[in-house]
Formats: sequence, structure tokens, C-alpha cells
Amino acid sequence: MDPNAVAKAFVEHYYSTFDTNRGGLANLYQDGSMLTFEGQQFQGAQNIAAKLASLPFHQCQHGITTVDCQPSGPAGGMLVFVSGNLQLAGEQHALKFSQSEKLITRERRKKKMSDWGPVFVAVVLFILLTPGLLIQVPGRGRFVEFGNFQTSGVSILVHSLIYFGLICILLLAVGVHVYIG
Repeated sequence: MDPNAVAKAFVEHYYSTFDTNRGGLANLYQDGSMLTFEGQQFQGAQNIAAKLASLPFHQCQHGITTVDCQPSGPAGGMLVFVSGNLQLAGEQHALKFSQSEKLITRERRKKKMSDWGPVFVAVVLFILLTPGLLIQVPGRGRFVEFGNFQTSGVSILVHSLIYFGLICILLLAVGVHVYIG
């Protein structure tokens, strides 16, 4: 990506937001960001936005004269120097201004995918091991009975132990994972 194009796009966005909705600038700053304005320092997105909102003029129009940029740092940041004219509402003459910004890329947190493996394994095992539904161990007349739709306390205990053992094997030892999204 062309650094000059990035710098120009940022400057366009920054100053159009400044001129129309100064509070919207808070999204461009991070908690570690710092603004130094006429010898005072303001750190953090909220403090910077509050300072910019408290400026003595409410309507203005920035006219950008120059945008210079230079790559800065190994993480892909850049230093942007802007100069231009600031026309305040009700004033005849524009003020000259200059501002430098250090742009850094935000850490992109990977969207954590939902792991449906444990849910899938638990539901399938629950259905398969529901005593009497498909299989019952021990059965009423035999050791194993299929589809008799009956159960007993002993078979519930046996099926619970089998369920617990298979859950431990499949989720802890084998590590079944199913990612969706």
C-alpha cells in the first residue's frame, strides 16, 4: 500500500471529521495515544477527544496545503506532517496551522472462533447413551438390550460412567474441535 495514499486518506478523514463531528475523533486514538497542544499533554482517546471538543471555536473548515509522510518503525507505522489554513466561522482571515501525527497499526485481534466440538460430542454421546433409547447396559432380561425404552438405576449409573469416560477420552485426550465461523 502506498504510504502517501494512506496519509492523504487519513488526513482527509481526520480533518473532515474534525470539521463536522469532533467527538468522532476519539475512535482514531488509543489509550496510549498522546496529544500535546500548546504545551499541555493529554493522554488517552477520551482525554484527547475532550480537549478537542473544548476548543474555543465550534465551527471551522480546514484547508490542507501539504501532507508529508514518512514510514516509521518496524510495525508499519508512519509519521504524517500536515500544514494548511484553518478558517473559523465569522472570521475574515484564515489561521495557519501545522500538525504532526504518528500513525500506528492497531493490533488486530483474531476473532475467536466458536469451538463446537465439546458441545457436539456431548450431545451425540448423550443421545447415544441415554439408557433404553438405543441401547441399555445392563438390560432387564439380558446383559445388553436394544431399543427397549426402559431403564433402571443400575443402567443409568453404567451409562453415566461410560459417558464420562468417553467425554474425557474425546475432549481431553483426543481433543475433538469443531470450528464454525
